[in-house]
Amino acid sequence: MNNLIKKCISEVESLLPNLIEGNFKFLNGKSIFIVGASGLIGSYLASFIIGVSSFYHFDTKLYLGGPHKQKIDDLFSGIPNVVSMEIDASKDNIKITDNFDFIVHAGSPANPIFYSTKPVETILANFDGCKNLLSFCKNNNPSCRFLYISSGEVYGDQSPINSNGYIESQPGIVDSMLSRSCYTEGKRAGETLCACYKAEYGIDAMVCRSCFVFGPAFSDSDSRVVFQFIRNALGNQDIVLKSRGEKTRSYIYVFDACLGIVLILGEGKSGEAYNLARKGNTCSIKELAEKVILRSHVVLGNNLKLNFDLPNDIESKGFSPFDYAVQNPRKIYSELGFSPLFSIEDGIDSVLKIRREKQ
Repeated sequence: MNNLIKKCISEVESLLPNLIEGNFKFLNGKSIFIVGASGLIGSYLASFIIGVSSFYHFDTKLYLGGPHKQKIDDLFSGIPNVVSMEIDASKDNIKITDNFDFIVHAGSPANPIFYSTKPVETILANFDGCKNLLSFCKNNNPSCRFLYISSGEVYGDQSPINSNGYIESQPGIVDSMLSRSCYTEGKRAGETLCACYKAEYGIDAMVCRSCFVFGPAFSDSDSRVVFQFIRNALGNQDIVLKSRGEKTRSYIYVFDACLGIVLILGEGKSGEAYNLARKGNTCSIKELAEKVILRSHVVLGNNLKLNFDLPNDIESKGFSPFDYAVQNPRKIYSELGFSPLFSIEDGIDSVLKIRREKQ
């Protein structure tokens, strides 16, 4: 087992006494297929379910899929009831004979540099990946629950801005003629596919619209600002903003995100979408940088500064065009009893501690 995964599982087990065991009992005796299991959300979701199963002595079997089986093996080898599988969901060649109770599609490019350099691959990974997995459900596992991990970017531009955050029934405008829309439109199309497969074939499909998720399992090449800031902190380097940092976002630590995903799997209503965000975890990019600087001083003893620099063309093409991306999570709170544990500051602390120990 990879040391980073070991730390994530340990974090989950340490926090479970703060949660309600009944929220997780449905996992006992079930099989769950996570696609994108080596990614930021997928790897922590697997760690979350492993931690829950171990803590409560559940008999839960995990199938972890991705285009590079070796990556999954490197993370999860040696863990009981975990099976790794090589699968590229964007290709129409899903040859699996196993039956699953749940499928979570968390496999998607999530790197702004990739959006600017590989927009075709980005949109197809979302659309084709979702289509192929839904077709797999229809043909092989029609009774399983399917959860598509979408994004708050589907809300696009809104006028006027809803200062309370966008709710699930509030779609916005996306410019389909921008190549940067490859990610946003891919996610929107994936959501519509879920609705279509439910309407035509009765697939028990749901959508989770996650806000900006951050956690310890990020790659060195991930160009999202929160991970740039965290890499700066871990390297004791000043943080450089590539803009004035005025864009406002909802953020959620990956533990809370996975808690929400599990609640949706267990209690979510078929055919519906759920915003996945934490109340109060909203700030501008500049404020986020300042939070990382402050927490790195507390956790690592650093004394970083905030600097500004203009982005290059490739970087700027990958930036989200939306100035305000705040989600209202009242639905998941009121209907599913979502009770997240981490403020932005708490999440930053956890990432810095886990990654510091991994260094």
